[in-house]
Amino acid sequence: MTKRFRVWAATVASAAVLAAVAAPFGASAAQSGDAQKMQTAQSPDVRVDLNIPAQALDSALTAFADQAGLHLLFASQDVAERRTPGLSGTFAPEDALKRLLAGTGMTWRFTDAKTVVLEKPKTDGALTLDPITVETQRESAWGQVKGYVATRSATGTKTDTPIIETPQSISVISRDQMDARGARRLDDALRYSAGVNAATYWNGPTTDPVSVRGFSVTSLYDGLRAYNNGFDTVVEPYGVERIEVLRGPSAVLYGQSGPGGVINVITKRPTTTPLREVELHGGQFNRKQVGIDFSDALDEKKTLLYRITALGRDADTQVDYIDDDRVYIAPAFTWKPTQDTDLTILTHYQRDRSAFAVFLPISGTLRTNPNGEIPFDRFMGEPDFDRNDKDTYSIGYDFNHRFNDVFSFRQNTRYFYSDVDRREISPLVLQGDSKTVTRRAEYRPQKSDIISIDNNLKAKASAGIVDMTFLAGLDFLDTDFKNQRWRGTAANLDIFNPVYGGAVTTANLIGNTNQHQSQIGTYAQGQFKLDKHWVVTMGGRYDWARLKSVNRLTDSETDQRDEAFTGRAGLVYLFDSGFAPYFSYSESFDPVIGTDAQSQPFAPETGTQYEVGVKYQPPGFNSFITLSAFSAKRKNVTTSDPDNPGFSIQTGEVTSKGIELEGVAGLARGLDLIGSYTYVDAEVTQSNGTDLGQRPAYEPRNLASLWADYTQPDGPAKGLGIGAGVRYVGTTYSSDGTIKMPSFTLADAALHYTWNDLKLALNVTNLFDRQYFTRCFSTACYTGEVRTVRLTARYRW
Repeated sequence: MTKRFRVWAATVASAAVLAAVAAPFGASAAQSGDAQKMQTAQSPDVRVDLNIPAQALDSALTAFADQAGLHLLFASQDVAERRTPGLSGTFAPEDALKRLLAGTGMTWRFTDAKTVVLEKPKTDGALTLDPITVETQRESAWGQVKGYVATRSATGTKTDTPIIETPQSISVISRDQMDARGARRLDDALRYSAGVNAATYWNGPTTDPVSVRGFSVTSLYDGLRAYNNGFDTVVEPYGVERIEVLRGPSAVLYGQSGPGGVINVITKRPTTTPLREVELHGGQFNRKQVGIDFSDALDEKKTLLYRITALGRDADTQVDYIDDDRVYIAPAFTWKPTQDTDLTILTHYQRDRSAFAVFLPISGTLRTNPNGEIPFDRFMGEPDFDRNDKDTYSIGYDFNHRFNDVFSFRQNTRYFYSDVDRREISPLVLQGDSKTVTRRAEYRPQKSDIISIDNNLKAKASAGIVDMTFLAGLDFLDTDFKNQRWRGTAANLDIFNPVYGGAVTTANLIGNTNQHQSQIGTYAQGQFKLDKHWVVTMGGRYDWARLKSVNRLTDSETDQRDEAFTGRAGLVYLFDSGFAPYFSYSESFDPVIGTDAQSQPFAPETGTQYEVGVKYQPPGFNSFITLSAFSAKRKNVTTSDPDNPGFSIQTGEVTSKGIELEGVAGLARGLDLIGSYTYVDAEVTQSNGTDLGQRPAYEPRNLASLWADYTQPDGPAKGLGIGAGVRYVGTTYSSDGTIKMPSFTLADAALHYTWNDLKLALNVTNLFDRQYFTRCFSTACYTGEVRTVRLTARYRW
């Protein structure tokens, strides 16, 4: 740990190197900085492109603040019942405000470079009421999304960039989306996103199985690697502000990863406005849950902010003897000593008590059994033995400093720890009577700790018709993963008349490994906007990776060192009508542990992708549509060595081609929509195994979904809403291609009512209780989720 601490400290110190690059520029601008802030916002030379259709004045002011990049403060009663004819073109902020506020009698003043206060002159003798202040500001890539439709993201660029200007397909699942659909897990939240297969298998509340475009994905917490494998932790949706899916290779930003892309979980952060929420949650399988979410400023100047999000749950699941108990608490604090500097500390602790839901025999599930069907709630283990207990915690910070109008610096860091106590009994062979199974017991303790640090320096400049944003960064990843595997026996079980309490042993230690992985990467990126229409994004990265594995059973060690360059280039054209066609090329690399027959270490897997598409964000409408076509390839995949049985060579290859369509809309009069369709033609194109020419295991060719939610905006039924969704998952096959899992269609529904600060919601997933199977092999199957009913009461004040 001492060596790791030294490396960590050295990497943190590297922040000073990046900061020092900008220091002379910051110093030269220090004297004129304050004056320039006021002048920049009010100077007639500063002009912004605006496209604001005719609409209600309050919504027009919100659109103005977003497009001009300003904070706007005003009293809601001053603009109530007013409309504006809108405006379109290039304006100085003052001229735009004059046009929008014409006839209102309101005036404005800049309190700083980015904050405008609207005021209505007092009338002599008039009664002055305390104003109800509405603050509008541009959506932040790391902050809350209002409604279903996000417009900005940092996952695709590491800068706060409009999604329409990012030359890759991105989905953002907002907090409101998760609440509307009653998402309980990460895969729940992602089920209506294009390209995402979130129905891989149900194994209890112990993992979050997800794939994108036929490939596995890299999971991030707030832009940083958070865990080693799917058993380290499970995302608690209540602690999440937004979830972002960046499709395609992303190594140029995040280092070693596969071609599927990344899923970035953005956690809740302190808010400047008071937030107080208590949520009660109950439902099927004896589910009892309470959550709290409090945030506010600790001082009048709002330089110190806090947020505490916590949850406690006591619940069963669809499988007998498997619990879903959790304690979650996530304190966060923000310090803003100046307008140019902020530090946010993010922490969390999560305690899970559950068990792994193992597979059921294929005879009696996907195939017929003379004794009948095996109930989906059948438990194949031993109640006094099986468990999957996890304790995880993390602490990190996000530091930002703006030197001047050109340079800014960010350092993002997190330490993550996980301790997993995993004990499970699995069925082995179904005997001749088709009801008795032999079983095997395993005890698999695992411990992980991860340090992630990302430093980057951003520079913004303009030259004529070109606006430029440059990013240079240095990041560091260091992980330790300790894994033991003990194996033993368990008594046979009659799956149709189970009697538990048989003897269990785990005396044989069959695995004992320590894996250490480290990565140092340096990257650079340029974003160029020409003539307000052409957007060019180019980036490159060089990584030094080390993967060391120690087998303590055989006293052997594998130590691999890899280097790789990855790049990305993309082009977007922004039409005034809201259409934005784009093209991109991106690369990935992922180290592979092991050696070939000649004891040579394996080279990293590499990935490439070409993507072309069009994004559409119609002016004046709260909606976003993306249509994309892609061709991705995963190379250097290990496959059996025909000349040396028992060894592997890296001649394997998997390709994936397809199209995706996704639309999200928050329409007028309370209607929200999400729709997606995905066609993926994935194939193992090179292999020495039986999978040659086949689709990758458990990956469907077609995925489709549609969700609609309507809330009555006025009248006697004001606040009453109903939601409905349908999800289709196409046919899949086992890894050897011999087992076919039929396609299935599932329906979800919601009924909710909002009255002042109280909201009641009823959510049902798999409404018609469709039985389906998501992953099968020669002897067994994982079942899908059964119908689940949940009731939520949320009070905010």
